[in-house]
Amino acid sequence: MPARDILLAAGAGVAGAVFFAAWLTGSLWALALSYLAALPLFAAGLSLGVKAAVIAAAAGTLAVLAAGGIGFALLFAAMNAVPIAIITRQALLHRPRPDGNIEWYPPGLLVMTTAYISTAAFLMLLLVSWGAEGGLEGYTRETLARALKLLAPPEMPADAIPALAAAMARYVPGLAAVTWIQMIAINAIFAQALLSLFGRNLRPSPRMSQIELPQWLTVAAAIAALGAFMPGFAGFLGANLLLIALATFVFAGFAVIHAMAAAWSGTPHSSRIWLVLVYAFTLAFTWPAVLVAALGVADTTIGLRRRLAGYAPKD
Repeated sequence: MPARDILLAAGAGVAGAVFFAAWLTGSLWALALSYLAALPLFAAGLSLGVKAAVIAAAAGTLAVLAAGGIGFALLFAAMNAVPIAIITRQALLHRPRPDGNIEWYPPGLLVMTTAYISTAAFLMLLLVSWGAEGGLEGYTRETLARALKLLAPPEMPADAIPALAAAMARYVPGLAAVTWIQMIAINAIFAQALLSLFGRNLRPSPRMSQIELPQWLTVAAAIAALGAFMPGFAGFLGANLLLIALATFVFAGFAVIHAMAAAWSGTPHSSRIWLVLVYAFTLAFTWPAVLVAALGVADTTIGLRRRLAGYAPKD
């Protein structure tokens, strides 16, 4: 690997560390910057290769270690460095086809990679906190209760804080995983778009309409949904795994929307307008993501895109 590329990769890792460490300042704008910590790491890996992704991950982790200590560095490694190196490696997998073209790792399996990583992280947290009173749910409940006591308004009844903390704790790990999946996806898409703009991308940009998820995911989500209605640990486990599954189905739902926009819109320009409106509406109100996930479930289960294609207007 050329020395220039090594320096670029290391610099990208340090840039990601700076973004990540920005929230130590306590500023709201710094918190927004920390959301972009994955962007330089993805840019290095998707333009220079897997080795560059590993170098960027290592350099970023060392920089965070110097700035914030071992705990902060482990958090950066878990949230950004290790997952991005894995995702980049998968994204750059390819093989020649009989017709001479290159077949790249499918975008649907890239989505599943983020689901696997977030699920593995959740299960690891379950194991690490197994000895705590109440396990991960109990630890989360106590942490939330302490935070709520500091943030709650004076007029809030004292007995309402434990109840609110208990209600929130049941879903916080899954919601954190959903937020992480969203963050990783946005940064990866943004990095690939910038690289494509300047002709530095190693693989062609995947198309959203090409995302297909495995059918077994619907069975797994159904089992998690059944578990979510059970009391105790089974309910906690099922509810959080269901949230991760639904976040994964959102991508398949948007794939349906992209396919519909392409098939039903009169021009590419009108198709883009509809897509921008859908994305803006979903980001602004959040709850439409549940409907998008439902589209993804339908597509994965019964092949909704193929069925809708038969009803598309013909020129």
